[in-house]
Amino acid sequence: MAPGRRLDDDGFLMSAPLRPTAAGAPAGVPTGYRVRTWARGGVTRVLVLTEDGAFAARGQIAVPSPGHTAVIDQVETSPAHRRRGLGSLVMRAFENAAVATGSSTGAPAATTGGQALYEALGRRTHGPLTSLVRDVSPQTPGA
Repeated sequence: MAPGRRLDDDGFLMSAPLRPTAAGAPAGVPTGYRVRTWARGGVTRVLVLTEDGAFAARGQIAVPSPGHTAVIDQVETSPAHRRRGLGSLVMRAFENAAVATGSSTGAPAATTGGQALYEALGRRTHGPLTSLVRDVSPQTPGA
């Protein structure tokens, strides 16, 4: 392993066919939350905030090119906002974004905690996944 890198927590490689759903319909967003979605460079990000602007949930999905597998990453729900359907809301927004670009399969890399959500949403676990993380230290100005 190269210097400045470390193994991340254990995870799981998962996948599922994608189907468009009503992600942003008023009935799909729980009361007290708002959703912001934007895309740039093949990556769509979703951010769920409370009405007063506090972080509730987020994630991103990358679609390398039309028709290819979409890779789901960094899905997170704030502990104070769990069990309210926000993870499912983020995943539905991802499915819609990926299907719109021609993808038919989504592949999340799940943490131990996220595996249950993904399985409840129809994802299948293929096996364990090991991730390598690059630790970035702050740069000294002018260095």
